[in-house]
Amino acid sequence: MNVKNKILVKILIGIVVIVAIVILFQFFNMKKFRINTIDIVKVTIQYKTQEITIKESEKLDEFCDNFSNKEFVLNKSALGHKGWMYRVKFYTTDKLIYDFTIQDENTIIYNGWYYKTEEDIIDLSYMEDIFKGL
Repeated sequence: MNVKNKILVKILIGIVVIVAIVILFQFFNMKKFRINTIDIVKVTIQYKTQEITIKESEKLDEFCDNFSNKEFVLNKSALGHKGWMYRVKFYTTDKLIYDFTIQDENTIIYNGWYYKTEEDIIDLSYMEDIFKGL
């Protein structure tokens, strides 16, 4: 092996090590989390090609109640997963805080990982009602 190939192999190994460290850090850093909805001023929900924005205080509180008391536990990597039921984004006044997809009544994908809620389920009938009549 010539010098150029040795350098390329070292670079490739370095990249693999860095990616592995980032994945492990994220895995150990986010085993459990709760969606904090205190400062949320806007939510967008996408279902297929339809998207709804909620900004009204009463509707926003009602929507956030569906997520605010749930503890999500890290399950497994969602690498390569395609498809979802709903895509939800929570915003504060100046930035996007949460961007996740709902897979079923107790599973979301957040930051490339599956998270499950054991006790409290996501009210999918409420989600369906949001899009009725559009």
